[in-house]
Amino acid sequence: MTYSSLIGRGLCLGVLLMCMCSVEATSQAMTDGRGFLADFTIPEPFVSANSTADDYAPSYDAKNRRLIFTSEKSGEAAQWFLDSETKRLEPVPGTFNKEGCHRAFVSFGREDEAVGVAFVRGERQSHPTVVTVPVNNGSLNEGHEIACFEGESFTSQPTLSPDGGSLVVVSNRDGGEGGLDLWMCTRQSDRVWSEPVQMSSTINSGGDEITPVFISADSLVYASNGYGGQGGFDLFLVVLRNGAWQEPEPLTLFNSEFDESDLAMLPDGTVIFASNRPGGKGKLDLWISRRR
Repeated sequence: MTYSSLIGRGLCLGVLLMCMCSVEATSQAMTDGRGFLADFTIPEPFVSANSTADDYAPSYDAKNRRLIFTSEKSGEAAQWFLDSETKRLEPVPGTFNKEGCHRAFVSFGREDEAVGVAFVRGERQSHPTVVTVPVNNGSLNEGHEIACFEGESFTSQPTLSPDGGSLVVVSNRDGGEGGLDLWMCTRQSDRVWSEPVQMSSTINSGGDEITPVFISADSLVYASNGYGGQGGFDLFLVVLRNGAWQEPEPLTLFNSEFDESDLAMLPDGTVIFASNRPGGKGKLDLWISRRR
């Protein structure tokens, strides 16, 4: 399973994973005049993280104060982090990184809760689905398949809301707008989630919507190729206001004529996302934009 197979198509794209910081005060004005986007520098390659293989799916592990991302530098998708002391890239310890298996798209929630993507064997074929990823002393461990996603449809790229009450995934399950769409579940109990419900047609288009991430309780960033834009997959913001998701706004500073996806935000406001634009080390790379 390569990165391309994880999203179910032949393009090099990535995933957006939830950060633990709260940006409610600014998230609703990302593109208004000199709002959120005006505070950021022009994106540049994240040199210390990138390789000649696909590097994507950045996510901030707040409890352990580290950036985690998915890289295929070892020949299979696995979780890596930049050690703050040695400044070297290291594979994340634990059983989630499993030799011979591709594991990716980890999203951190409350305390030691996280979710990620693993392949499971179905009656006809193996397929990606969302699993729990227990966190223990910095280790990411193999958990259990989340029951509401059972079946052989493509289900991937999860993001947990900051309060842990909502889970958004990418799926091609029946009932969507077409292609890959965003679906949401709500928590019923500690281990039980509601059946997935397609998110608003304001969000989902006739194209593909991928790599969702909550940047606050009422703000979701994702990538789409169904709204036009600057080219390929672009990053968009949607805000939940008065119980309804508003029109998506393009994050023009981060978008290009190439593919952009996988946005994550660090506690200091730094934005990291994935792109296959020129200027990186090759294939899909991480790009960084800092607050001025």
